[in-house]
Amino acid sequence: MGIADFPVREPINVYNFTVEIGSIIQGNFREASGLDRSRSVIEYREGHERQPYVRKLPGFESTSNVSLKRGMVDGKELWDWFHKNPKDADFRQDVDIVLYDDAFNEVVRWTLKDAFPTKWTGPSLNASGTEMALEELELAHSGLSQRTA
Repeated sequence: MGIADFPVREPINVYNFTVEIGSIIQGNFREASGLDRSRSVIEYREGHERQPYVRKLPGFESTSNVSLKRGMVDGKELWDWFHKNPKDADFRQDVDIVLYDDAFNEVVRWTLKDAFPTKWTGPSLNASGTEMALEELELAHSGLSQRTA
């Protein structure tokens, strides 16, 4: 198989995405960051080994908090979610971040399992500014999965 036999696949642009909180589209966000997973490394060496080497073993997986940023709108759904009682049944929500191609076909869906807000940040206000008022919500979650269309 030569190089000419490989299909050409265009990279996906990062600007077409939506955020669904509990299966309800919350509109377009300006930014979603923190979609990552990492695995710790356990260094292990037994006492009887003659070689001065440390073996490395895979450890626990972890994820970062995810930050969502958007222009403020007249609704206050994110604010209300942050202020819910953590003991309420709907405090933890599955959150989907969905990336679309230029024809608005779903390409990738990341799911944050049992997400809940840990921090809400309002806009920086400035009487001489011309920027859009932004709000940011930081989410902790119990796991990150990815599904491609």
